[in-house]
Amino acid sequence: MNKNERIGNMRERITIQVVAETQSGTGYPAETWTTYATRWAAVSAKPTANKEMEEAGQKTATQGVMFTLRYDANVTPKHRILYRNNYYDIVSVTPDALRMHMEIETDFRK
Repeated sequence: MNKNERIGNMRERITIQVVAETQSGTGYPAETWTTYATRWAAVSAKPTANKEMEEAGQKTATQGVMFTLRYDANVTPKHRILYRNNYYDIVSVTPDALRMHMEIETDFRK
């Protein structure tokens, strides 16, 4: 796939968020998510994976989605993606050989 084909497929707007730990009014640690960047991305038409995770003794269904966007060395699995009012945890970030684009594999928790 050439560069122009990838750019032409990047039609969806996503928000990459980063977490910051703060202290709540009661002194306990609290997580606050803020916007790191808003980018154009290609979103795979079908899920990358269907998994079941066990959390607190209960099975939770997760659905993976792949996002392809321009390369950004600062995006890591510590970030998350907001897309169409849903949050996706980043599982992996894989740059292409030239570091022009990257694929982000995510999990969406239902």
